[in-house]
Amino acid sequence: MGIGKFGRMAVVSTLALFACSSSPSPTNGTSGSSGGTGGSGTGGSGTGGSGTGGSGAGGSGATGGSGGTGGSAAAGTPLTGATAITAGTDFACALLGDGTVRCWGQNDNGELASDVNDSSSLHCTSIKCSPPVAIAGVTGATAVAAGLGGACVVLADSTVSCWGDNTNGQLGNGSTTNSTTPVEVTGLTDVVSISAGDQDMCAVKTTGDVLCWGTNVNGQIGDGTIKTALTPTAPTGLGPTIWLSAGDERACAVTDQSAVACWGDNNLGELGVGTSGNYSSMPVAVPGLPGAITAVSAGGFVTCALGTGGAVTCWGDNSAGELGTGATTPTLVPMAGDPVSGITTATAISAGREGGNYVCALLAGGTVTCWGDNSRGQLGNGSTTGSPTPVAVAGLTGVTAIAAGDYFACALLSGGAVKCWGSNDKAQLGDGTTTDSTSPVSVIVPSP
Repeated sequence: MGIGKFGRMAVVSTLALFACSSSPSPTNGTSGSSGGTGGSGTGGSGTGGSGTGGSGAGGSGATGGSGGTGGSAAAGTPLTGATAITAGTDFACALLGDGTVRCWGQNDNGELASDVNDSSSLHCTSIKCSPPVAIAGVTGATAVAAGLGGACVVLADSTVSCWGDNTNGQLGNGSTTNSTTPVEVTGLTDVVSISAGDQDMCAVKTTGDVLCWGTNVNGQIGDGTIKTALTPTAPTGLGPTIWLSAGDERACAVTDQSAVACWGDNNLGELGVGTSGNYSSMPVAVPGLPGAITAVSAGGFVTCALGTGGAVTCWGDNSAGELGTGATTPTLVPMAGDPVSGITTATAISAGREGGNYVCALLAGGTVTCWGDNSRGQLGNGSTTGSPTPVAVAGLTGVTAIAAGDYFACALLSGGAVKCWGSNDKAQLGDGTTTDSTSPVSVIVPSP
């Protein structure tokens, strides 16, 4: 959650970047433009959301995590056939090759679209569930995005359905009634990708137009107001978009001109406009980026952009070294000459949600590197020691997508298996335990 929500001045800025004549269809990447603290593939990621990726069988047996408080993985077999992943605050979801979706982790707001209650060793109760739960009624899904307390899918007919918490209208159906079954977002068609923020959601249409809905206390809908949007609403002045990431009470977009605009909370400089302690209720251009940008990831209090050459530049909070430069001094604007240390071949990025204070990048060779806070093992390097520069996630190869949650992260492997690491108190690692792991463990399904 953002801090200091009230009593802040709105950022006053003009947006000159986005008047353009062309409107190419946005790419439905393997997450990122689908959003959020979420899955990613070639191009980048947001803090939730997914598109397509590799599929098939494979993977090794479930393994116990290191650095936890004891215990071993429950009996089961690795999840296979995943094509995309997304990580919410304390739960995660995988899109399977057959168009179905499975989710695991926290369920106190209906994040798993069910009232599961299984007293087995796989830690499945009414408020959390470790084995992936099939989302009832979802078939033909093409993308999925997990946020805080809920998730959404793009369906084969390019409409969107959501489920879970609806306190601030984040299900987009015109009400504030929670739902443990998917409900259709009102009037939303021709959608190619989605991204889940805190208690808000955003979608990109085939035209490149963006629509957002849900809470708007810090202007994260982008329509020039701070009024909650119970149905999809267009951000003001934002032109055709090819990549979208909704983060903690803000969102950022890559335009068809390869530039970046952000809107919403700016308490710690997350908008990259040179100020802090405020917000912008309309998109503002992010200055100082090093050339053309292909993807952006809006995390908890840090935002990162991926350049065409594979370098990563971050701005915002840096209290845990999440800017990746080796320092812990915050940056209120992107520093073109000060990118994340040592990264030159990134193909995707995913910034951790809420208080996680870390970022991960997928590299061209299929390995993953992370930096920032590591208090729950979210860097995945076998320790709980933070790092202001990137460190390799232990034992991961053949990765095709990444998704960073709150204090945990997940990776999609080329064979369709999923591995996660970090915090596991809500069963968000999906390994059949509730024990933290400082290195990747397999997401498993119960043995027949």
